[in-house]
Amino acid sequence: DRLPTGTPVATRNELKDRTYVIKQGDVLSEVAARFNVSVNQLVKFNKIEDPDKISVGLKLLIPDNNDD
Repeated sequence: DRLPTGTPVATRNELKDRTYVIKQGDVLSEVAARFNVSVNQLVKFNKIEDPDKISVGLKLLIPDNNDD
């Protein structure tokens, strides 16, 4: 039996640095889930104009869970 694959959790370094670099195939909803924040929090915190058009290599700052 295979375990289901889900959204990977953030690594210890990613959590400490509160940053994430967009990789090929990433979507904001998965990045948000990885860090337990909302897509809206990521968009507002990083001043992303079009959440559907994120570029590979974009460095996202990850807000604290309490930030709106």
